[in-house]
Amino acid sequence: MSAAGAAPGHITTLCLSGGGYRAVAFHTGVLWRLNQLGLLAQISRVSAVSGGAVLAGYLAMAWPKFGFAAGIAENFNDLVVRPVENLLDVDIGTKAALLGLLPGRTGNGELTRFFQNDAFGGVQLGQLEGRPDFVFCATDLRHGSLWTFEREKMGNDATGWFDAGTVKLAEAVAAASAFPPILAPARLDLRLYPPRTPATGAVYKTAILCDGGVYDDLGLDPAAGAFGTILISDADEELAVQERPAANWVGQLMRVRQIAMSQVRLQRLAHLPGTASRVSLTAPPPPDGIYSGFNSGATAKLTELPTRFVRMSRQTRKDLINWGYVACDVAMRGAAPAPIRPAQVPYPA
Repeated sequence: MSAAGAAPGHITTLCLSGGGYRAVAFHTGVLWRLNQLGLLAQISRVSAVSGGAVLAGYLAMAWPKFGFAAGIAENFNDLVVRPVENLLDVDIGTKAALLGLLPGRTGNGELTRFFQNDAFGGVQLGQLEGRPDFVFCATDLRHGSLWTFEREKMGNDATGWFDAGTVKLAEAVAAASAFPPILAPARLDLRLYPPRTPATGAVYKTAILCDGGVYDDLGLDPAAGAFGTILISDADEELAVQERPAANWVGQLMRVRQIAMSQVRLQRLAHLPGTASRVSLTAPPPPDGIYSGFNSGATAKLTELPTRFVRMSRQTRKDLINWGYVACDVAMRGAAPAPIRPAQVPYPA
C-alpha cells in the first residue's frame, strides 16, 4: 500500500500488530524511524495487539518523558530501545508457562506479574497521558468479539463498558498478550470496576479474555472511524506453503487454524481505507547498498520466526530492528516533510 496519502499532519492512528517478540523488535525499528522523521509526535491514537501491546506499554510509559524538540524525541533510544533490548533477553513465555502450572497460579497471572515487576510497575491506565490515546486489544472468549482497554474505559457492547482507570497497565498488556492455550485466559473481576454502559445481554462477574490477535491481529477495529490516516506496522508471519500437509488430527487442526486466521487478515487488509499505510515484515526488501550496513538477505529468515515470547538472540533482534527501520523509511518516504535515506541502519552488519 502506498504511503502517499499519509501527509505528516494526518498520521493520527498507529496500529501495532501481534507477533510475540518478533513483533516487539520489528515495531521498535519502525518507531525508531518514525521518530527520526518527526512523525511519531503526531500520533494521536495507538491501537496494539499482543507483541505490539507490549511495545505500546513501553511507549506509553516513555511518552511523558520524551520532551519532543522539533517533533523528535532525542531520548527515544534510552526510554524505549534500551528497555526493549533488555526485555528480549528474558524468556518470559517459558517462565510464565512453567510457573503457571503451580497450584493457585496461571500462565497469564505470571505474565502479569512479570510486566508489573519488571516493566510497568503499578502504573494504572488512568494515569496515562491523554494524548496519544493508547488502546490495548484483547479477545472476549465468551462472545468472540474484541475487548479493548483504554485510559478511561474497557469492555465491549456485549459485556458492557466499565471504568478502567484503576486497571494496571501490566494487566491490560498481559490480557492483550494472552496467547492461547498456555498464556490464556486472562480473567478480570468486573465487580471491582464501576459500570459505565450496561451489557446488551447477560450480566457477568468476570471477563474471560485472550490474545487480541485471535480476533483482530492488526488492531484495526479501534482505528476505524474519525481518526484520519491509519499507519499499520505489520509484523505478522506470512502463511507458509506446506508441501506435505499433516495427516494427523492435531496437525490438520493447526493448519486449518492458520489458514482461517490468514484469510481474516487478508479480508481486513483488502477493506482498508485509502488513507491507510502499511509497513510490513513480509514486504520485499530494497536492494543492498541503498542503506549502509543493511543486509537484505537477513529478512527472509525473519518472516519464519515463531510467534513466541522466548528469548531472542542479539543478532536476530538487531536484524529485526534494522528491517523495521528500513521498511518504515521506504514506506514513509512520500509522507515525511523531507525524507532522507539514513547513512546507515541502527545496527550495521
